[in-house]
Amino acid sequence: MSNKRKGTLTIITIILGFMLAVQFQTIREPIERDTRDIWEIREDIEHEQRLISELYKEIRAKDEVLRKYEEAAYNKKYEGITKQLEELKEKIGLTEVKGPGIILTIQPSFTQSLIGEPYHSVPPELLIRLVNELFRYKALAVAIDNERIIVTTPIRDVNGQTYINNTPLGPFPIEVKVIAENAEKLHNQMQVSQLVDEFFALESLELTSTLQEEVILPAYDEVIRNTYMKPVESANKGNEMS
Repeated sequence: MSNKRKGTLTIITIILGFMLAVQFQTIREPIERDTRDIWEIREDIEHEQRLISELYKEIRAKDEVLRKYEEAAYNKKYEGITKQLEELKEKIGLTEVKGPGIILTIQPSFTQSLIGEPYHSVPPELLIRLVNELFRYKALAVAIDNERIIVTTPIRDVNGQTYINNTPLGPFPIEVKVIAENAEKLHNQMQVSQLVDEFFALESLELTSTLQEEVILPAYDEVIRNTYMKPVESANKGNEMS
């Protein structure tokens, strides 16, 4: 097997592993008492069951792709791997994406403006809640203040300033761009969301949603570090060394 082909297969293996991590990892929230009723818990369980079902379908699809690679000629294999690589890059946020969605605008509330005190930043915990809510309502891709959100994106406080992907949050108004499976449904859900009425209101912030025929999200442009992943050395190489 040529070095070029080995390198391509190594990249595919790493990204496949990363995609599996995406399915299970959620953005960490502060520990708090669970106040959901039985119907909300049942709805969350059904959502997780659908997620697991979709994951199994994805695994079966990848197994079928690998089987076809084994049966195809080299040129066909290389073309197929290249196509899969591009699709995986898009799924984990490494490419610019376009599609129907919504634009959420965050700005200080009218009462805060009357007080006259400047509002410095949106608390990171509030943005984390918002991101989790969006993905719960089947958002496909999210960008906050033009920073693409992926599974490893840090949203944290640094000396009183909220940072996303190592970039400080800009001044108000702040735009949250979202592409969704059903943009109109997501728009309606955000308009009546408990998150808006309670958490944003408590922070003297307003969150408004605007339905868009096309939303453009930038690619994630920082380095993804795979701390615990490394390519497996081939058995032939091990035999040669021995």
